[in-house]
Amino acid sequence: MKSALMVWGGWEGHEPKQCVDIFAPYLQSQGYEVRVSDTLDVYTDQDYMMSLDLIVPVWTMGTISPEQEQGLLDAVRSGVGIGGWHGGMGDSFRNNTGYQFMVGGQWVAHPGGIVDYEVNIIRPLDPITAGLSDFKTRSEQYYMHVDPSNEVLATTTCHASAEAPWIEGTVMPVVWKRMYGAGRVFYSSVGHVAADFEVEEARIIVERGQVNAVSAGTRATTGTQRQREWLLDSGPTATYTFARCRSGGIGRRTGLKIRRLATGVPVRIRPPAPSDSAGNACVPQTREGRTGMGHA
Repeated sequence: MKSALMVWGGWEGHEPKQCVDIFAPYLQSQGYEVRVSDTLDVYTDQDYMMSLDLIVPVWTMGTISPEQEQGLLDAVRSGVGIGGWHGGMGDSFRNNTGYQFMVGGQWVAHPGGIVDYEVNIIRPLDPITAGLSDFKTRSEQYYMHVDPSNEVLATTTCHASAEAPWIEGTVMPVVWKRMYGAGRVFYSSVGHVAADFEVEEARIIVERGQVNAVSAGTRATTGTQRQREWLLDSGPTATYTFARCRSGGIGRRTGLKIRRLATGVPVRIRPPAPSDSAGNACVPQTREGRTGMGHA
């Protein structure tokens, strides 16, 4: 049986215990033995932390000791998966840049407070977002500082507010995954309070993200292989044929490969982004059921 640790606490406004009560039963239904803790001291138990498959942090605006932080980061770096949402993971420890480096982002603002906004799925073939459509929610629209190496699965477009008119049109990552050492990291910024997960898509993304943060392989799997499995498996392999670039020329995408990893899952190894003879970059664009390329 796989094991998961859910650690809740910090600012009560994010309803950490109520959110744990939503996702703990789901993990149990997926065959996980779930331990729920309301203290960060559990992170200092090295043997226990290294035995886990999944960590779910639900702790906003707290203070973590060096020993607690090191225990958490060491576990994830060794290959334990981690997955969380909103401030419970993305605004946990504002003074700890090492923790923020692991997460891949940090909350900095939510202009306008509680607002209506849309979440746009940009990687519909990924196992976490497969079959889901863009959805609307009314909550805090997180404005975050994010790591450019994140594999972004969903975004939102920010609109001007009285206190921040300059953010109009900014496209902000909402859902992402990344690697931290050998560990898989999943994050979604949706989920200010428990009621936010009454939006089915928001709840499903977190459920899938947590489960997918657990590697199908063993802890001995190499970091490179884990990265390919986690970041590059986007479900059915897309067909890339040609790219129409900014200059109007045609840029060919080459080097598309399919590799079957130890898990037996076909994985698309992404080639470099295509460009035309003048060096103009091209970006993917879906057209007529095929993943083609369009103007940058």
